[in-house]
Amino acid sequence: MLVFIISIYKRPELTKIVLDYYRKLNKIYPFKIVIAGSEGESSKKLAKGFDYIEVPNFPLTDKNNFMMQRAKVHNPDAVVLLGSDDFICENVIKYYYSLIEAKETEVVGFYDLYFYSTQHEYLSHYDCGEKSFGAGRYFPKSVLELINYKGWKGDLNKGLDGNNMRILEQRGVKHRVVELADIDGLLVDVKHNFNISNKNITFVGKQVNKQIMARKKIPVDKIDALPIEKTVVNQPKEVSGFDYNKVYTFIPNGKSKHLGLEPIKITGFEAELFIKKGYGDVKTND
Repeated sequence: MLVFIISIYKRPELTKIVLDYYRKLNKIYPFKIVIAGSEGESSKKLAKGFDYIEVPNFPLTDKNNFMMQRAKVHNPDAVVLLGSDDFICENVIKYYYSLIEAKETEVVGFYDLYFYSTQHEYLSHYDCGEKSFGAGRYFPKSVLELINYKGWKGDLNKGLDGNNMRILEQRGVKHRVVELADIDGLLVDVKHNFNISNKNITFVGKQVNKQIMARKKIPVDKIDALPIEKTVVNQPKEVSGFDYNKVYTFIPNGKSKHLGLEPIKITGFEAELFIKKGYGDVKTND
């Protein structure tokens, strides 16, 4: 049995699109989904048809552990961690089943990910090198039993991916990292009105045509129809002296494998992020 664990909080419109997407796939693939919600009846209603537990949203380390422990009742061959803003295509699901069939004993994760900004209708591809993102991380039964279905420690609300990896490394668990292209896969993290991680990460990776989402049957049209808050959470109007609404010319220095060498037009918050990453310099367009 393959079990997905998904924590939900806020963003009910996006969460509904995500869970409806997995309901549709569940008619084809016999996986189970454990949902941990924190907003009472409204969360329970969104999770209708899935295995639902009510858990405080903070700390998130506890919420993740409660989900993983709940997954145990389904006698899983493997558990996969997803966010309430994560879409995986069918090829990724097929890949998980192939791991189960091969009796994979290592934790498997993806070192690349796609980010989609609903505010800008902008899709980018980003890789983090030899490490893996938490989204889509695969835990086989042998590892789940070794860690007693508890993958996180401490009272944390951020940095959970690294926290989980440190626990696995301490227990001597081997970790294999895979590129999505190797399995013709797509895993999209949608950045909408409320996110734990900074939404500006969307602009660090290489921009790709968003129609790849439609080709992989991810409902990009429904995502684009989501209402956007006038004041977007965690997105300042002015950053490090850059005007949020102004467009700048960015001159890459070659340190980013995604950006290339040609000057590009970017906005203020993108400028701040690229400067912090050491990817080049910004010129005003005055």
